[in-house]
Amino acid sequence: MNKERLYCLLIELTNRKWLSLIIKKYTQSKWSRCVIPFYQRYFQIDLSDFYCPQNGYQSLHDFFIRDIKEGVRPIASDIGTVVSPVDGIIEDFGRIDKNHYIYAKEKPYALTDLLQISDGIHKFIGGFYIVIYLSPSHYHKIHCPVDGRIVRSQTLGSKSYPVNHWGLKYGKTPLSHNYRVVTQIQSDSNHSIILAKIGAMFINTITVTNTKMQMKKGEELGYFSFGSTIILLFEAESFSASSTIYQGKSVEMGQALGIVQN
Repeated sequence: MNKERLYCLLIELTNRKWLSLIIKKYTQSKWSRCVIPFYQRYFQIDLSDFYCPQNGYQSLHDFFIRDIKEGVRPIASDIGTVVSPVDGIIEDFGRIDKNHYIYAKEKPYALTDLLQISDGIHKFIGGFYIVIYLSPSHYHKIHCPVDGRIVRSQTLGSKSYPVNHWGLKYGKTPLSHNYRVVTQIQSDSNHSIILAKIGAMFINTITVTNTKMQMKKGEELGYFSFGSTIILLFEAESFSASSTIYQGKSVEMGQALGIVQN
């Protein structure tokens, strides 16, 4: 049995809804407080950028969704700038090919599977995509990457598989089949941008905290309850990526990823 088949078998054996519910319930319980110091040390989490409640974090879940201090993630304010909606690591980026495929760890992902739509998808042929992975150590809030209007938000999928390095390498197309929330934003420059929020195995939760239609760059949209992944999709000839973007680069929420053309 090769590595890919073995990995998929082990994931299928452990990826059960009842186990996810148990883990989720535990992380939200007061009993989970005791593991926070171990979790922090294991993932080497620096809390200097975050608010800590006076009585400390009441659960591991509260620690996951900790709030960031004002001003420590400045939002790139130049007109047309697209900012990273999350803290994370750039797993992949590139051009959307003529068959509507993007690639992560050399695996193809069809936009028709990811988005579950066909109307208007042709506009993204030749456009740009960016895949950003959030590890369990990262800041878990999700923010709006541009000034614009939310024109569509849809929840898709039910089960989730790992979206870490091994998950992307050996998993069965997790980016396009996991539980996910797909948001379409019409930027002020009148270009469509897709922000796909991909759930992670076990916790499998994406919580929307802001239901406004008109959004400002950097405004909070929601949060992940564990490490996960986001995908940004841009229409053809609408986005110029920053020259500082490269695979494996760490980015912070608010950092410029590129420019949306007027």
